[in-house]
Amino acid sequence: VNHLFGYIQRTMEAGITLGGFINPLECFCDAAHANNDDIKSITGYVVMLGKCPIIWCSKKQPLVTKSTVESEIEGLYSATPNCMWLQDLMKEIAPETLIGGPVPIWEDNQGTIDHLKKENLSMRTMHFRRRYKWVCQAQQLGDILVDYIPGVDQTADVLTKLLPQVLHEKHCAKLITLADGSDPFAKVCPEICSVAEEIEME
Repeated sequence: VNHLFGYIQRTMEAGITLGGFINPLECFCDAAHANNDDIKSITGYVVMLGKCPIIWCSKKQPLVTKSTVESEIEGLYSATPNCMWLQDLMKEIAPETLIGGPVPIWEDNQGTIDHLKKENLSMRTMHFRRRYKWVCQAQQLGDILVDYIPGVDQTADVLTKLLPQVLHEKHCAKLITLADGSDPFAKVCPEICSVAEEIEME
């Protein structure tokens, strides 16, 4: 509770800033496998228009999953419709501004990306084949493109699990800003930013 109040006090002037460029339209999606007492996983995703978070979610998955890949597919299954809906909406209201093509969904689990590329149902994936094939189909049709991003750059991590302060504030700095558009954590604790930059360079 003390940490929570300290965080709120330090970020009272920060918020979500809307405006500026709407490109790229992209999504960060992640899942923390079986990290609860009931062994259920947590889905986290955030859909961005440029530097603005538009849609986000942090939610416990309804079913117990048997593997990390299955929990990641469950997360993609939840995030993909929001990406498709927002892309269709932007095509209607700002077709001349939005860059076309599939919406990139950034995923930090290589096994999940390999499964989607191979589209190979097996005995290990048959029990969640409907969700798996639906995500594969969305990628086949060019609505989304699931691509790799390193874990230290996975912004959705902040929605799925407890993180070290350095990474937590690094990800939050992508989502919230001060009124002038600057990083709220840089002014409060500049050494945090320097450590985060070192991690990113590594």
